[in-house]
Amino acid sequence: MAHRSKLTSLSSIKAIIFDFDGVLCKDTFYNSLKESHPQIHQYVEEYIFRGDHNLVQLWMRNKITSDKINGMISKNNDIEFESIKKIFERDILNMKIDHDLLNFAKKQSILGRKIAIATNNMDIFSSITMPYHKLNETFNVIVNSADYGLLKADQDGKIFDIVMKKIGINDFKSVLLIDDSLKVKLLFEAKGGNVFTYDNFKDFIEWAKKVEIV
Repeated sequence: MAHRSKLTSLSSIKAIIFDFDGVLCKDTFYNSLKESHPQIHQYVEEYIFRGDHNLVQLWMRNKITSDKINGMISKNNDIEFESIKKIFERDILNMKIDHDLLNFAKKQSILGRKIAIATNNMDIFSSITMPYHKLNETFNVIVNSADYGLLKADQDGKIFDIVMKKIGINDFKSVLLIDDSLKVKLLFEAKGGNVFTYDNFKDFIEWAKKVEIV
């Protein structure tokens, strides 16, 4: 169940920041391996995403590249590097954007609000996902953790300070964040911002109607 913002009206909101993973997109990396290479998929889940949490954080800080990760998968499984890299990049291209939420963002832009993305993500987001989905044509600002070497919770949420500077807004009280992390929610609220903790579009749009944003 979503933890809704205490905000009762969005009339004062000048900008909306969207998370990507878990919000604008819920698909996962290496998804096709479930059927094509189930044992490798199990390895990826156990050793890349669940086995060493620090590994994923290093990846999202760009301390480890996607090629390095794919090299690890290749080395420890019966698959050539170029093959797993091709599967990885193909699955990235096949990740689906939530078009209902994307259209909501576009509407907010038409209404005059700045819209941005702040995401804990990997190098591949900037090199493939952003240009493929033409996200920079919709969003005024996109800040990917891998491009700054910072996760959203690092340095008291410095990523959000970067976003605010780029969109030209100083007051967090005039900004709404749509994110799926309770940790990030508390951090952003401590800065004075408003947060809707996202689970699904249905719950979100019902809340949005109550605060007269749609």
